[in-house]
Amino acid sequence: VYWYVGMTSSGSDDSTVGFVLVNSRSKQAKFYQVAGATEEAAAKSAEGQVQEKAYRAGYPLLYNVAGIPTYIAPLKDREGLLKQVAFISVENYNIVGVGPDIATAMRNYLASMAARGNMVGNVEAGKAAEKLAVRGKIARAAIVARGGENYLYFMLENDPVLYAVPASLTAKVLLLRPGDEVGLTVAATGGDAREVLAVEVGY
Repeated sequence: VYWYVGMTSSGSDDSTVGFVLVNSRSKQAKFYQVAGATEEAAAKSAEGQVQEKAYRAGYPLLYNVAGIPTYIAPLKDREGLLKQVAFISVENYNIVGVGPDIATAMRNYLASMAARGNMVGNVEAGKAAEKLAVRGKIARAAIVARGGENYLYFMLENDPVLYAVPASLTAKVLLLRPGDEVGLTVAATGGDAREVLAVEVGY
């Protein structure tokens, strides 16, 4: 277990100069130099993405997302119920990804990062995860509601992998039926179930 604390400059700006991790067993402390937004600034940025819903962000926690220092914060309604999840770049808190679940929020976050051409820690967001191209004919398909969003789950002929495509990627996926031919871009990892990053119908 490590204790975490962000370190700010001596001024009054909403920025950090890095953070410190303290090993609770050995008491050794290590400083990581990561300039960027404070937790409070990140929370405000996340709330700004859903200001029409008046959600409030919980305390952001720092994560390493594909080598990119990232805050992850829950977004709750006035009753305190979890509604969405937000990913906020530490380096640039204007880069935010929001979604009804972690997978969707992360996908939106990396897409936003890639669209801006940002590179953090020599990792390009658009290439953070290896991708595979898959083509085939749909054998079985079902529409499932998950985290407030509709997903199409399907399997291809002679392929044991279960694929999942959110309707937010393209609403056309909800019209796919067994026998339709598709071209997919999927994450290289995921085992027997993989999230689809891009889909082309009738390739």
